[in-house]
Amino acid sequence: MAGADVLLETISSLLNEEAISAHARGYVFDDHRRLIVHSDPTIMALILETLSNTSRDEVAAPYSGDPAFDAVRQLLLTEAGTRGGVAHFSVAGVPYMAQISPVEFSGLLKGNTLVIAAPVDDFVGPSNRLLIKTLMIAGAVLVAGIVAALVVARLISNALFSLAAEARQIGDLDFKGQGAYRSMIAEINILANALAAARDAIRNFSLYVPRELVRKIVSAGKVETAVASRQDVTLLFTDIRDFTTISEQYSPESVTALLSSYFQLMNDIVEQHNGVIVQYLGDSIFGMWNAPVPDPQHVQNGCRCALALKAAIDEFNMANRASGRPEFITRFGLHTGPAVVGSVGARTRRQYTAMGDTVNVASRLEGMNKQFGTSILASGAISAKAGDAFRFRSLGLAQAKGRFEQIEVFELVC
Repeated sequence: MAGADVLLETISSLLNEEAISAHARGYVFDDHRRLIVHSDPTIMALILETLSNTSRDEVAAPYSGDPAFDAVRQLLLTEAGTRGGVAHFSVAGVPYMAQISPVEFSGLLKGNTLVIAAPVDDFVGPSNRLLIKTLMIAGAVLVAGIVAALVVARLISNALFSLAAEARQIGDLDFKGQGAYRSMIAEINILANALAAARDAIRNFSLYVPRELVRKIVSAGKVETAVASRQDVTLLFTDIRDFTTISEQYSPESVTALLSSYFQLMNDIVEQHNGVIVQYLGDSIFGMWNAPVPDPQHVQNGCRCALALKAAIDEFNMANRASGRPEFITRFGLHTGPAVVGSVGARTRRQYTAMGDTVNVASRLEGMNKQFGTSILASGAISAKAGDAFRFRSLGLAQAKGRFEQIEVFELVC
């Protein structure tokens, strides 16, 4: 009996040392389904004590230290328990797997049954945990990627919105508050540089061509005014009295600086009255209304502008007189009528202007101020269409240089 106990204890130690997992248990049942070997040393000690004090037939008590014992014992009644094989069962909701092997070789254990049982989680748990960890890492990477993509998308969209706003400003010929745009994205910088080049080109272009014409070209995407067309316009010509004498008496630098201030004043007032300066002709300007932008009040706006120019230049001359600079006594000629307006010239060099007898009459009226000793001369067409808001003084008919027909001349008083 002592030898048998030693053998059973040795088998228990072997099952314990060679356990397939941390929670695996090994059992040996005799042919009456009685437990004779257990891998747990504590339970095995209890078994040996029981075997020593009772007959072999009485060893059948369950062991509370092993919650799977009853379920394993019940497996011996199944087909797997009879023939051997793998069986699945649950203990308190925890899935287990057991390998049942009847002992066929000769010896003390022949006819007994060996069972190795372990929770399924011992086998798949690490893999599941690794899988969960991998999925969590992948999810974190995915979230980080989405966040990074959103950040980059926001940077790109903000840059594009900024460039689009700048493009709209350029379309409106608004060049204020714009600087070089810088981005971490090379393509955005390329686009910004191209837009900056376009801005500079359009800004320079608008210095030489009426701004409204430039705005019209930019918004349309092409030169719609390439073909001149006939339309009614109001035209204004100005000239500075004795400008040649002034140029002789003062240095070119001082005359140029003073003339630039004078032209800036003229340009601001013409634009304020919905007109455009078509050309600077030496010390003279050629202004126009109702083109390139339609203006139903072009006659009235032309008259208001001429009066405003006269008042502003009077103040300008007062300041010049006080500082010892020359005065620019300016004469004005105002006429309205049909003209051919548009872009004329060669294929590689064009100019936006107006042509026709209406232009000639406006120019002649400006020169006729010498004859009448006036500042603002207007035609009969202006007087007839201006309305009661303006007062004119009739000067009768006058012969203009280069024309067969006489011109009805009026002085625009107020």
